Amino acid sequence: MTKKSFSVKKLVHITIAAFFWISVWYAAAYFVKSELLLPYPHRVIGALFTLMATGEFYLSVLFSVLRILGGFLIGIAAGLLCGIVSSLSKLSDMLISPMMTVIRSTPVASFIILTLVWFENTAVPVFISFLMVTPIIYAQTMLGINKCDNDILEMTRAFGFTPARSLLHFWIPSVKPYFISGLLTSMGLAWKAGIAAEVLCSPSPSIGKDLYEAKKYLETPDMLAWTLTVIILSMLLERLIKKHLTHSKGGKQL
Repeated sequence: MTKKSFSVKKLVHITIAAFFWISVWYAAAYFVKSELLLPYPHRVIGALFTLMATGEFYLSVLFSVLRILGGFLIGIAAGLLCGIVSSLSKLSDMLISPMMTVIRSTPVASFIILTLVWFENTAVPVFISFLMVTPIIYAQTMLGINKCDNDILEMTRAFGFTPARSLLHFWIPSVKPYFISGLLTSMGLAWKAGIAAEVLCSPSPSIGKDLYEAKKYLETPDMLAWTLTVIILSMLLERLIKKHLTHSKGGKQL
């Protein structure tokens, strides 16, 4: 099957799925008969275009993306560092591993409430995104290092590879697939948790604050329009990672 025919088939599948679920939405809205509870899809799309016609919409999106991506990048750095250190030292692993377990096990809402006491409102989404990302990158980094082929490692030593060459030609290619998998998983979690943090702490401007305001004033079309914005942005960010990070140069995308 050619790449073009595969793309057309995929587009057809997406169109059918979209048509089906939009039809379900219309049917549900028809039976509910209350825009306050469930507006029709065209009302939500109309609300979204109305929001997009304002400058405040883009400011909210920009600041939300910057906060969450900031926490995402800090979490990547922290997860990589902790994963590498833990792989090299059993003592470090013994000290770091319980902390990562606690972070993974604690409900996001608990962290948000605690950080509302510790930080300013604008810092809460950054910290929450950081917390969501760090344990995943940590675990995937350790997994990638532990899965490295010892025979190939011995070969690099036998051929006298310098530490820099070993890092470039052995360690990075070996860990990269696991790292990319961690990125894809953590991006979605960081985005959802970061928006949830914004809803509770309402930094201005932000998507979370506008989402909360729409809920407070019972503007359901606007609330669903902001929700749709969150979903679209999440999909775009994950797609961006999939497009630019592959297992190997020119390799198949995840």
